Amino acid sequence: MSRNRQKKSNRKASRGLKIAGKLMAIVYLVALFIFEFSLMVIDILPLRYLLIGIAVLTLISIVIFLQLFLSKVRRRPKKVALGLSIVLTVCYIGLSVVLGAGFDMLSQMSSSNDTGRSDIMDEPFTILVSGLDNKDNEITKGRSDVNMLVTVNPKTEKILMVSIPRDYYVYIPEFQSRDKLTHTGMYGIDTTIDTVHYLFNDEIPIDYDLRVNFLTVVKMIDAIGGVDVVSEVEFDATGRDYTEADLIRTWHFVKGENHLDGSAALAFARERYSFQEGDVQRAKNEQLVLQAIIRKMTSSKTLLTKYDDILDVLGSNIKTSLSPSDMSAAVRFQLANMPKWDMESMELQNGGDGLETVYSVSGNVYVMYPDDQSIQEAKNAILDCRWAGYMNASARAATIASRQLTSALTVGNA
Repeated sequence: MSRNRQKKSNRKASRGLKIAGKLMAIVYLVALFIFEFSLMVIDILPLRYLLIGIAVLTLISIVIFLQLFLSKVRRRPKKVALGLSIVLTVCYIGLSVVLGAGFDMLSQMSSSNDTGRSDIMDEPFTILVSGLDNKDNEITKGRSDVNMLVTVNPKTEKILMVSIPRDYYVYIPEFQSRDKLTHTGMYGIDTTIDTVHYLFNDEIPIDYDLRVNFLTVVKMIDAIGGVDVVSEVEFDATGRDYTEADLIRTWHFVKGENHLDGSAALAFARERYSFQEGDVQRAKNEQLVLQAIIRKMTSSKTLLTKYDDILDVLGSNIKTSLSPSDMSAAVRFQLANMPKWDMESMELQNGGDGLETVYSVSGNVYVMYPDDQSIQEAKNAILDCRWAGYMNASARAATIASRQLTSALTVGNA
């Protein structure tokens, strides 16, 4: 009697295991489909990695599906397959959520209409980085205290950063008047871009813009675990410590390597009174911090281990005209090639100090006059970086002439 009960119980358990296996096989395939669809939508994996990954997952899935769905499979292999399918299903769902959050973050950052897969890394490009002095999450308008042209050449794996002093006394085409460059940010990024175009005689293409504020810098550096910056000099800087309830404190920076959290890095980048060169040295320090962020974020270890933390910061704290496809293509290029970027920096020099009337405020204010020689040198360096390996000198000259003619006709028709 007891043997019959045991057999009955075993048959019942086997039937239950078969039903559970079939249901789990269906759930597993749905989770796998969602995961693979998410990978294709966010499109950050190089094609060869994506194809290899899909091939491996397909082979594993065929084995698991057959173990779960076929009735003649023994109980032990079916149990192993059931347990493995549950673990993998949870992983697929979790990774799909993370990838979905990544796609949503890219969409939040972008102010561009995405037109599909981008070839941004097939050609050189220049980004105007505008650092606004807002201390909250506002990243639309504000005084543009950091103005940097970042030129990226994927073929030569070179990044050139050119800083423009915030107090440069510049002509604003939109208002047909002069003002300090920092004030252009109060009217929006397009005003700043047009002004920088004019400063460089419309010879430098600005393909994209990227806007951040002080709080963004602090949060991002903290999210990636701090950065290592090599200071040219020893100095002290006073600023806001965002990790300690917004207390004001003073940091000491040594000549040589300094490991900085977000608040310390911001204080390092913003200090100018400790230096004889003032804003020029500040521009150099801003570039050092940006270089440190790029180095840290382009390492495979940081991308993999800090992915969630980076996502939490980026979406609502950065605005850019790069489309989601552009940003996906840049990540894909980095993962596929892991280039060792050669980073160079330049700063436009002080052509003299003075007091001038400006468009945005009443009365005379301090300004820094542009230095024509350093502007020309920076212009040549940007064009050399931008077109190395892509365009010869004559083609470059024709491109510049075409841009200047187009700009003149646009102004004439306005």
